[in-house]
Amino acid sequence: MVSEQGMEKPRLKSLETEVSSLAASEERMVKEMQEIFSAMNARLDQMSSSRAREQGECSYNAAHNSGGKRNTSGGGSQQIFFNSHLPRTIKLDFTCFNGSDDPTRPN
Repeated sequence: MVSEQGMEKPRLKSLETEVSSLAASEERMVKEMQEIFSAMNARLDQMSSSRAREQGECSYNAAHNSGGKRNTSGGGSQQIFFNSHLPRTIKLDFTCFNGSDDPTRPN
């Protein structure tokens, strides 16, 4: 019994050290992820504000009417804009199963 307790103390200490190390590692990774998400949000805000300044209201309508493409003068390059679509509610009409016909059996 005495030898078992003596062996468990270093083992317990090792486990405590390992758990502490894992907790510190997890904390560091969470902090790094928060920094990455913060940088991504800042970049997204920057991109959306610069796009809003470049495009304006008129150019959205022009891009929308030309099928989503807009030619820029001078360089002859094309920019493609993907417009978001508004969802529409539609009714789908399916035939009802009456219980007598087997829909898996060929006619």
